[in-house]
Amino acid sequence: MFQQSFPCNEQFQSPYYEPVIQFSKYHKTEMELEKLRLIGDEICEKAVTFIETIKNSDISNSNCPLKFRNTLNLMRAHIENESNPNLDVVDFLSGVSTIPEWVDFSQIERGQFSLIKYSFPTLCLSLLHSSLVGGVSSPKINAVLISTGYLSGSLTFQRLIETTHWLIDIMKPGSLVPGRKGWRSTISVRILHEKVRQTIKRKISRKDSAFDSDFPVSKRKKSNYDIQKYGVPINQEDMIATALSFFGIYFDTFPRRLGIVLQERELLDILAVWR
Repeated sequence: MFQQSFPCNEQFQSPYYEPVIQFSKYHKTEMELEKLRLIGDEICEKAVTFIETIKNSDISNSNCPLKFRNTLNLMRAHIENESNPNLDVVDFLSGVSTIPEWVDFSQIERGQFSLIKYSFPTLCLSLLHSSLVGGVSSPKINAVLISTGYLSGSLTFQRLIETTHWLIDIMKPGSLVPGRKGWRSTISVRILHEKVRQTIKRKISRKDSAFDSDFPVSKRKKSNYDIQKYGVPINQEDMIATALSFFGIYFDTFPRRLGIVLQERELLDILAVWR
């Protein structure tokens, strides 16, 4: 039975998390979070689906050199070179290129410097032994990794390296400005997540696609992923949990395990980067 609401100011001590949690109006109930398990990334889905249908056509590739033919670059080339570009692609790129009003790039740059300051080896140590381990230990999250083959053998190490590369990209000051490397890496991860969703859904029904070869499961048997049990692959609840686990280590793991206490301004600056 799902809890309908949390009494504000009521405290809760988790057996898995040392600090006492105090509920507020911002906390989501299990019922609210379960609804998020049914939501993927509709705007990205539409854009990726269109681009993948024209990926091998002469029109889409004529103005985009072979080495640059990843999905993000193809989207940008499509808009630049087509007189009547697909509206789903336009909407997606417009959305990810629009800078929200709350963004303060000077604050984000301070946060990036803080990430560099506390990162290696402390950040990677915390992620490897806290956030990432917690994620792959969650049945609802690791079901996706199992379905894609990324939770076995050398592929697990490959995924860690890919995540580390992304972290390095976003830590560089100025890299999150639309069009720059950290931004491109982040949008590419979002696109990759959508490809994973589509691949798993196809493998459930055993329908192959041209880009299924991007993943280890491409030539394997039908996927055992259970959407009714786990929700949409890489759903919004999973994304929230992942983002919080990456940022939460600065409040929990750093001071409690490593003895590093960040100043409030540093925490707010780092939060701006993750946000």
